[in-house]
Amino acid sequence: MLISDFGRMGFDPFLEMRRMQQEMNQRLSDMTAKAAHEFPPVNLWMGEGSVAVTAELPGIAPEEVDLTVRENTLTLRGERGSPTEDERSVWHRRERVYGNFSRTVQLPFRVDPEQVEARFANGLLEVELHRPETDRPKKIQIKGKEAKMAQELKTTERRAPSKLDGGEPTRSRPVFAPRTDIYETEDNVVVLVDMPGVASEGVDITLEKRTLAIRGYATDEQHDNYRQIYAESGAGNYERVFTLSEDIDRDSIEASQKNGVLRLVLPKVAPAKARKIKLKMA
Repeated sequence: MLISDFGRMGFDPFLEMRRMQQEMNQRLSDMTAKAAHEFPPVNLWMGEGSVAVTAELPGIAPEEVDLTVRENTLTLRGERGSPTEDERSVWHRRERVYGNFSRTVQLPFRVDPEQVEARFANGLLEVELHRPETDRPKKIQIKGKEAKMAQELKTTERRAPSKLDGGEPTRSRPVFAPRTDIYETEDNVVVLVDMPGVASEGVDITLEKRTLAIRGYATDEQHDNYRQIYAESGAGNYERVFTLSEDIDRDSIEASQKNGVLRLVLPKVAPAKARKIKLKMA
């Protein structure tokens, strides 16, 4: 009888939940549309009582990033300085972003500003924010015989499907072209490559004839007991190939990496000096 009354009234017990889900989807859709024009790109991971935010900040030191937490928002501010080059430097390629940046991320719930952990490595920032204990959903225990039966069904062990012969197939990782700057000074050609999340041992540089290949192998972001709810950058490897001119000293190329940025210095070949040839008389 109670159910039929609700049916006539048009009562929907999940209406509010669907409305909140639609609002969340709309917010995430708006964030995705703006993502291509905003720096740094961010990813969001949600756990039972916390949320993790990762941001790609290659070329920026940890002390140059300012984090602010307020209610359900996280704000990242900082400045990414342009490389120091000579006034006579000539730019051949400029893809990397420079200058001041500010990014405010709306979190799925209010967080406790006293329970925030931040880690930074290889140009990748990871911030873990915890939900206040008073805001966390509480589990309600249902009493009665039927409830006991339901609990027994939930705790029934599920058998994992058996693996096929040969094991699981290996998933190929996507390959991205990293943002690169190239400028030329009087003595060198300098190449700057953004590869956040790649350690120095994960960089592979090969030079074959005039072809310079740069590859970076990043480690997957590990977030146990989290599920990803929003992404502006994907997990994968990096690769960029360039053709060098003949006037590069191949044996004197220098490479260094700091805060997720690879720096290559390609020295130019010194011009041959003119010399006098003494003529011998027969």
